[in-house]
Amino acid sequence: MRKTTPCYLKLHNESKPAPAPTISSLPSVEKLCEHFTSALGWQLEYQVGVDEKASPLWQQGITADGSDTNGRLVIRGMQQSRAANDRESLAAVEQLAGSIAEVLSELHRTRRALWKREAELAASVPVTPRQDEREHLAETLQAVLRAGAEAVECQAAAAYLLDDATSHLKLRAAWGEIPWERLLEVGRPLQGSAADLEALVGHAVVIEDTAMLKHWRLPEEEQFASAICVPIASPSAPLGTLWVFSREPRGFDAVASNVVEITAGRVAAELDRWVLLNEGMRSKRMERELTDAVGWQLSRLPTIAPAIDGWQVAGWTSPAVGLNREFHDWSVVPDGTLSLTVGAAHGSLVEAGLTAAMLHTAVKDHGCYRHRPLDMVDRVNQTFWTSSAGDQFADLFYGMLEPESGELEFAVAGRMVAFLLDVNGARRVTHDSLPLGTQPESTYCSQGHNVPPGTALIIFSEGAMKTLEAKSQVLNNGLLMQWLGGCLSAPVEVLLERLVENVR
Repeated sequence: MRKTTPCYLKLHNESKPAPAPTISSLPSVEKLCEHFTSALGWQLEYQVGVDEKASPLWQQGITADGSDTNGRLVIRGMQQSRAANDRESLAAVEQLAGSIAEVLSELHRTRRALWKREAELAASVPVTPRQDEREHLAETLQAVLRAGAEAVECQAAAAYLLDDATSHLKLRAAWGEIPWERLLEVGRPLQGSAADLEALVGHAVVIEDTAMLKHWRLPEEEQFASAICVPIASPSAPLGTLWVFSREPRGFDAVASNVVEITAGRVAAELDRWVLLNEGMRSKRMERELTDAVGWQLSRLPTIAPAIDGWQVAGWTSPAVGLNREFHDWSVVPDGTLSLTVGAAHGSLVEAGLTAAMLHTAVKDHGCYRHRPLDMVDRVNQTFWTSSAGDQFADLFYGMLEPESGELEFAVAGRMVAFLLDVNGARRVTHDSLPLGTQPESTYCSQGHNVPPGTALIIFSEGAMKTLEAKSQVLNNGLLMQWLGGCLSAPVEVLLERLVENVR
């Protein structure tokens, strides 16, 4: 009797995914072409793919996302049943057909956007963990392997995943006639595993007789007579291989190969889901911790204005998406002087948030000793220089106001902008200097100004300046008078609200 089952290796290639939806399936497009031909006497057709007919008199592609594979509108010729004097000229018809092609292109883009959006909405369903998620993953993988193996009438299935070095394949899940002790063994070397290597490049490897194809290095060739190996892969990278074993020599047709590939896809989906769960829970923990840190920062900002006759104080720090890199503060020192502080840290999100907390703490600590503004800036600069590796920088405005005389003394490090504003206009009283932590030697200086009744002192941090620069606005006398010129006599809360509305 002649043997009908060949004893050689079979490879099944995975078919390409289905293309995006087109408009060729819309009945209205065909009716549109028919009505166009009937009304104008020129044969209009919607063509998809290459046409072997003669070149058309006119054509225009139906495009979406820059692609030209979505078909085209063509004009073949004149309708023979219409009299020549009853037809529009070709030039006039081409303009109308071109407009129709543009409308169809817009329709195709809309359908394609809807197609993508629906898939994105399907992916937005939240992945939620179960309390027994670890056991649930092991049980699910085993159930998936069992269902796949039984569907193709096999007796065992195993999932081998690549290690971090992509040099070994380790058994991670199994079902059927595979000893549990295999899970304790070290991984198989990928080098020399011909069937696994062939599968990892995207092929389904069918071994119908393991006794005749030993050089393909099956992982369980002693127990089984035939097997099929398919890749386990995520959309971005291969993860490993899935083996399905049979005790008897047999073949695997295209249907069986597709079932095993679907099983491998389900295994990859469960692994990806587990990764997403871990990432999601880690992100939630980080989000909670970040929220607590932001709350801690906000709790350190002043909420009660100092009760000083004849003076009103208010401040605002923009709530950041994450840790704040800027802060404001005020306090009344024992001799009755009002101290004013605005600070801003440099660096990335977390680094700047930690540096801002360090700056705020340093200002409060040094404020416990007798000092002047220049002393404060010098001491904080020394703190930055001695307590960091030279990579922490910050800006600082520190001023002291004598309430009875209105004398203001301040010192600035970095980019802090302060204006004195009254009915006559606004004038800037600060100049940019080196940030804190740039060098150990102090190069800062103090300034003194008088703040008479009816005058407002406004201090802007670098973040506020960058926000205005992003709007192409220059902070000067004209802009401040435009914002605040009509409400200088109003309470300070009104002035602050106007500033926030324009700087936010």
